[in-house]
Amino acid sequence: MYNEQYLVQSSLRRLELLGDSPLLSRIKVIIVDDGSTDRTPASLGRFRRSLFSDPVQGKFQWLFLRHEGNLGKGGALRTALNYADTELTVVHDADLE
Repeated sequence: MYNEQYLVQSSLRRLELLGDSPLLSRIKVIIVDDGSTDRTPASLGRFRRSLFSDPVQGKFQWLFLRHEGNLGKGGALRTALNYADTELTVVHDADLE
């Protein structure tokens, strides 16, 4: 994601619905901040802190990564895929692009 300070938290909260699925025993969410220059890192920090107080998070493994500079969508995808080790991989853009 890049400069998504207003969308990032609501977008990530939508993914929590996956936790209701009896078919998914493990969900790994990889977030790549692609060198955002707005308040996206602060928004991600608030979201990350909120995870510790949410009991639904048992199935989830959250991985937060950050590029120092903007590498573009392709660069962010390559970074995320390097950490993907699950049977199924889904790409979800913060802006629903």
